[in-house]
Amino acid sequence: RRLVPVLVMTWSYSNAPFALALPTERTEAVLHGMAEGFAFFGGVPAEVWWDNPATVAIHVGRGRERTVHPRYVALASHFTFAAKFCLPATPREKPRVENRVKDLERMWATPVPRVRDLAELNEHLRRCCVTARERTCGPNADTVGTRFARDLAAALPVPPRPFEAC
Repeated sequence: RRLVPVLVMTWSYSNAPFALALPTERTEAVLHGMAEGFAFFGGVPAEVWWDNPATVAIHVGRGRERTVHPRYVALASHFTFAAKFCLPATPREKPRVENRVKDLERMWATPVPRVRDLAELNEHLRRCCVTARERTCGPNADTVGTRFARDLAAALPVPPRPFEAC
């Protein structure tokens, strides 16, 4: 067994997930993972919210003031989304974020997947993300996939040129 860092991205309306096992938690790995996520989704949200990771927000100031890593600024510029940050110690701003890791562990890693390498683990995670679109959510019992189609209709396109994470 080995502990593996996993980047988790979700769309706020549909709750459509993307998860990617990373070799490290370094900035270039996280940025590469985000680029992979946008490609997986086939679109880019207008805003990307973060819970203040040190790989993205180098310094957390007052309120929403942040000193942002220059490579993250480059990523946001490349994909043309607005970088947003949650207020520290304010869980009501991120109701699903706190539970998403527990969801991932319970639904996608129980029992613990037996894989040869990160590539095989990522194949497993991608299948789980696609399957998650079949779940129902919301008051009208829409599927995540139905709601995600609405998210994509409002999304920005993925640029044709790839982003160089490092």
